[in-house]
Amino acid sequence: MATDVHIGGRLEAVAPRRVTDTSDRVRLLTLLAVAVAVHGWVLTHTTVTARDSIGFARTALQFERPADAGMRDVVDVLTNSQHPPGYPLAVLAASLPVRAAYDADLPDQMLKSAQVASCVAAVLLVFPTYWLGRLLFGKFAGFAAALLFQVLPVPAEVLSDGLTEGLYLLGLGTALLLGTRAIKKPGVGGFLLCGLATGLTYLVRPEGLLAAVAVGLVAVALGVVGRWPRAQAAAGVAALAVGTVLPAVPYMVLIEGITNKPAGKAIFQGIFKSPRQAIATGETSAAPHAGPPVAAWYVPGEDGSLPAWVAAAVTKETTKAFHYFPAAMAVLGVVLAVRRLRAEPWVWVPLVYGAVIVAVVVAMASVGQSGEGGRQHYVSERHTLPLVYVGCFFAALGIEKLPGLWVRVSLVGRWPGHPAVSWAILLGIVISAVPKLAQPLHANRAGHVHAGRFLRDHLHDGDTLIDPFEWAQYYSGRAVRTIPPDPPPVAGRFRWAVLEPNESPHSRLHRLQPALDVANDGKNKAVKAFWWPEGPVEDAKVVVYKQRITEADEAAYKAARKAAGR
Repeated sequence: MATDVHIGGRLEAVAPRRVTDTSDRVRLLTLLAVAVAVHGWVLTHTTVTARDSIGFARTALQFERPADAGMRDVVDVLTNSQHPPGYPLAVLAASLPVRAAYDADLPDQMLKSAQVASCVAAVLLVFPTYWLGRLLFGKFAGFAAALLFQVLPVPAEVLSDGLTEGLYLLGLGTALLLGTRAIKKPGVGGFLLCGLATGLTYLVRPEGLLAAVAVGLVAVALGVVGRWPRAQAAAGVAALAVGTVLPAVPYMVLIEGITNKPAGKAIFQGIFKSPRQAIATGETSAAPHAGPPVAAWYVPGEDGSLPAWVAAAVTKETTKAFHYFPAAMAVLGVVLAVRRLRAEPWVWVPLVYGAVIVAVVVAMASVGQSGEGGRQHYVSERHTLPLVYVGCFFAALGIEKLPGLWVRVSLVGRWPGHPAVSWAILLGIVISAVPKLAQPLHANRAGHVHAGRFLRDHLHDGDTLIDPFEWAQYYSGRAVRTIPPDPPPVAGRFRWAVLEPNESPHSRLHRLQPALDVANDGKNKAVKAFWWPEGPVEDAKVVVYKQRITEADEAAYKAARKAAGR
């Protein structure tokens, strides 16, 4: 008698867990479309990039061909640059397709490459921002946080400029996402990945290390209060540290410190040290100025006590960067999130990071930088962008909960359609940002580009160029790969100076006074060789002055050199 025998039970097919669902994909595609539109618009409506972008473009070219900048090799470039290599290398990578497709001269191509590198990073930032917001507070928060940070005017413009912020915040967002996930689902691998992201972010900006600091503090606290076994907390922190040092330490060893930037050295070492110069001989025609001209500056004797000024300036610049109303929503979101901290300890990660960033910005403003007349203290909107970034998650929570909260505290009674009201508030913020986003970036600096192109056709090798603003000397071709020393004054040659005669001069611009000396020299009067815009010279926004060098100037220079023993 034949009998069929079945051994074991039937295996049940289990569908693989989906990382995303349809609503996630719709939200991400919408965010990507908005990000491409915003940064594409700014990219194609930029008159001139920020002044700092010139330095990054120059460093990118130095990485490509160190010898053309008077350096021996890439190591020489790394040790002489103020900035970590991450962003200049991204600019160099972006320049390969840009130089192939963009028909322009090299200065234009490199500044456009700096913008492209930033814009690509800014678009990719959508992914970690959405997933971090979703992990913290849900899908609406993820979408709203990512949307806000893409469209708020200050972040949108800075992340579309030739600056480090786009790539830096992409790394920061990724590190915070991995760190928050590691706190929510503890494991050595999660902490290791967070550390690696942090170390790579450090190679863009030194402040990138603060992501690991925040995650590490939360892990240590969970071990101390007994929420985690202490061995588990110690293992997580160790993995975090290992991941961080793997990409970071080689660069630290190379530069013999944490950063080459003067502001960072002033905080870490307590003293100001000038960065090492790529070319150490001669009198440089430009050098980094002490901080950006567009910032809140402390004026002793007028602004009261320094601590009170720092607190007010940080608050003011952060609120401006938030585009005002979202700042209030962020405060509300923090208040609402506090109730969740015990049950959801991973929410501590962005909160702790925000607190660390506030402490660093306050320290930077309080320590200041060395300059003429003593230490100079300032706060820039750019300093507050990491705080705005984490604040957007709490602003999203505040926007989502505001309608329901209003119903509970008011006498209105029922307010139907709470989610629709939240979406309407979010849409209103987006619409309010459009007029500012529609303006061309740095349109008020257009004259410097025209001045540079004029100088390109009129400068001779033996001439001296004094440009406190840096754009014209860069576009002239004189300072594309490096900043050359001033040539010795020779009778019959010329001094050229670039000024903005109808603007209040920024006293902290490097070489402003020498440029003014050329323009105001009564004995050897300079002529106005070029001005922009065309029309009456009295209405010019940018003027190029030309002054002939005399035999007396040459003799005075030689006498000064002889007296100095050179």
